[in-house]
Order: sequence, then structure tokens, then C-alpha cells
Amino acid sequence: MKKTSSAAGHISVTFMMIISALILFTLTGCDNPKVYKIGIVNAVPAHEAIVAGFKSGLAKSGLIDGKNITLLYSDTIRSDQIDAVLQDLVRKNVDLIFVVTTPVARKAKEIVKGTKLPVVFAPVLYPVESGLVESLIHPGGNFTGIQAGGSISKALEWHKAAVPGSKNLFVPYKFGDEVAEQSLAELKDANELLDVKLVLREVRSQRELEAALDNIPREADSIWLLNSSFLISNVDLFVKSAIKHKLPLSSGTSQYRAGALVTYGQKPFSTGEQAARLAQRILDGVPPSELPVEISEFYLGVNLRTARAIGISISDSILLQADDIAR
Repeated sequence: MKKTSSAAGHISVTFMMIISALILFTLTGCDNPKVYKIGIVNAVPAHEAIVAGFKSGLAKSGLIDGKNITLLYSDTIRSDQIDAVLQDLVRKNVDLIFVVTTPVARKAKEIVKGTKLPVVFAPVLYPVESGLVESLIHPGGNFTGIQAGGSISKALEWHKAAVPGSKNLFVPYKFGDEVAEQSLAELKDANELLDVKLVLREVRSQRELEAALDNIPREADSIWLLNSSFLISNVDLFVKSAIKHKLPLSSGTSQYRAGALVTYGQKPFSTGEQAARLAQRILDGVPPSELPVEISEFYLGVNLRTARAIGISISDSILLQADDIAR
């Protein structure tokens, strides 16, 4: 009986060792776990917060750079480097590319054509109209991401609420800038309902933009910053001009922390986190074509430093409704 008990105990221990080994094998696999390569392309320094949000969102979902993912990104690039950087990422056989803004997304569309390489964009004003996806619900192909369009009408309402007497908006826009033109069309639609005249000024370069902001027409009582990579990259010029001329600066972008008085638009960091959730699902095996394009969450931002600098008081009712206030 003792020998039988000892033998049974030995078999039990051996059995448990085999089970433990099988569990360990199942958890770790016979090979090292896959490390995904993710390329990031951004050509606008003002959008670094989007990249930061994307990285943060990946980390929150358990995708850690240097552990189970490798992020191929060093810094903001120049616009003339976009093609080369995208082509290099394709050559490196990355598992996904994250692109920031419409111009970069359009370039990526051309370069990954004919491949199955998934691309996540954020933010793009109107991805359907820009030809990136077939529809918001059914993107098709290998693109999906975050749409930022749709905030301008409400942004103009907030501008009117903050500056009730505003009647003439000075609006610089760049010739041939698709995003600026889309943003301007949305502003024109909103403007018809809110009885505001748009004082338009077309510019073709930063020098012309500087001249336009130095010589604002007398009838203009406010300045508007359009959704455009070129214009947002020069937000400091807009803020400097607004303070110099004592005019309120508003926007459908979230540039209030950069000095705009009142803004209603996507919060860059949050938009990056939204995009990261889409990227995580793609790496989990969901095709981009099956992931609907998401709409950015919009936030009301107010800059009280700018308000003091131009001599404007923002009502308590607006401040109570603001999602964030720069003091």
C-alpha cells in the first residue's frame, strides 16, 4: 500500500509539472511574441500634441514602445520630406502607419496604393470629400481615422456669444489649400445663419500672411483662424496681430492655449487617443474597412490672458460652459 501511494504521488507531481509546462507554452508560445512596427508621420509642429495623445492611447491599451511595439518616429518633418518618409516606412514593412492631417493622409493614399498596409489618420476635416474613404460608416480599403470637420458652425455661435457686437470677420486663407477651402465653405454656411460678414484675404505664402495680418481692413472687428495646417502653423502670427489690433481671435480649431480668445474644436491630445484605439483594433485583426471613421470630440476653450490683453470681458455664462480655460 505504501509503494502504491508513493507511486501515485510521483505520477501526480509529474502530471502537474506537465500541465504547468503546457500552460507556460500556451502563454508564451514557442517563439517570441510579435513586436508590431508602427510608423508615425507628422509635418506640423503645432500637432505634436496629437502624436503625444496617440502614443498615450497605445500605452493605455497595453501597446508599449520598446516592449510589444516599435514606434518609428523621431520628430516633425518638413512638407517636402513626406513622400520619402512614407516610402521608407513601406520599405521597412511596418504593420501600420499613423498620419497627421489631410495633406499627409493624401500622400499616404498614393504611396500605399496596391498594398494592404493599414493607415489611420487624425485629424482630417472631411475624409470622404478628400477621397480617403468611401463613407464614414464603411471606409473601404485600408484607411480609417478621425474626422475633425463639423465644429465651425458652433464655434461661430460661441464667437458671437463672447463678442455680441461682432459683425465683420477678417479671414485669411491660403490659395490652393484644400483644407482651408473646405473650412471656409463650412464657415460661409454658418455665417449665413448668424448675420456675419466675412472679410476674406487670400494669401500665397507666410510673407503674404504676415502682411495681411499687419494690415487688417478697418471694417473688420474680429479675426478668424481657419482649420488649415499652414494657418495653424502660423497661429503665433494670428495671436500677435489680434493683440496688436485689440481684436478677438476665434476658431473652429482648439488653439485657445496658443492664444486664440474663443475656440470650439477637437482637442489634439484626445484626438490622438481616439486614433490609438482604432490602431489597437487593427493590430488585433480588425480590417480598417470595417472600422467606421470616428468624429472628433469637440471642446470649448477660452483664453482669459488674451481677453485681458485686448480689453474684452468674457461672460460668466460662457466661462461656466467652457471645457477648459487658459488663465
